[in-house]
Amino acid sequence: MTDDPLQNVDTRLLDEQGRRALERMVRGGRGGDGGGIEDRLAKIEQAVTDVGNAVRRVEAQLQVTETRFETLAKATDLAELKGRVSQLPTVWTMLAMIVTVVFAVFGGAIALLRFGLPH
Repeated sequence: MTDDPLQNVDTRLLDEQGRRALERMVRGGRGGDGGGIEDRLAKIEQAVTDVGNAVRRVEAQLQVTETRFETLAKATDLAELKGRVSQLPTVWTMLAMIVTVVFAVFGGAIALLRFGLPH
């Protein structure tokens, strides 16, 4: 004995329901003659065309937005670069540091010669 859940299904009933569904689809689904499959298909095609147009408009807006973000990213990178460059020492600052280091070395050498070496 098998436990097949479909063993008691009346296939004639399924065939009749399938035939009725096909007739409803061909007639338009509402029992009238004014909504045939050709009309329904034309409406679906128009809806698909409208959706395609909407998708193209959204893609165009996304491209504009992407361009704006790229420009903003470049501006942000440029501002960051300007900030870093402004923190670099100038030529005069570097020259002052070099002179200071040279004087410090000479001063240390003179102090070592004067006070550090025994006579």
